[in-house]
Amino acid sequence: DKPEVPENDAYAYINEHVPDHDVLLAGFPCQPFSLAGVSKKNSLGRAHGFECEAQGTLFFDVARIIRAKKPAIFVLENVKNLKSHDKGKTFKVIMDTLDELGYEVADAAEMGKNDPKVIDGKHFLPQHRERIVLVGFRRDLNIHQGFTLRDISRFYPEQRPSFGELLEPVVDSKYI
Repeated sequence: DKPEVPENDAYAYINEHVPDHDVLLAGFPCQPFSLAGVSKKNSLGRAHGFECEAQGTLFFDVARIIRAKKPAIFVLENVKNLKSHDKGKTFKVIMDTLDELGYEVADAAEMGKNDPKVIDGKHFLPQHRERIVLVGFRRDLNIHQGFTLRDISRFYPEQRPSFGELLEPVVDSKYI
């Protein structure tokens, strides 16, 4: 068991080591929320979601950074299953936390099959990889008006790259 870090110590660490920033790009471990991760943890009798103390609570560390640094915008990403994990309770906690921190999340009300927050990497990579992307704007700055992920498809490349196009033709020997 790891000892609890007092809140004051956590914020002191953040203030000393995390530079001020306008945009925070962050992800947190997906294994506690992914279909494969949950299935594996269940088969091993291990906790998943927020109950997984090693990985599942790291969202709250991201929330601490948001609270301490108050960036104008954040972009968080995770697995698509984050929305449905624990019958939607996990996602509700995340969305409620971001709301309490004073942020508007783009397309927050959209939850159906065509949720624009779910973006498939197949448009950019030679891989089908659905991710949820949360774009949040600090409410007091009033800069979120009109932002949506609904029209993100206009930024998709005309042709997705092949695996070979992503590789460098010459690779340093230290990577071989």
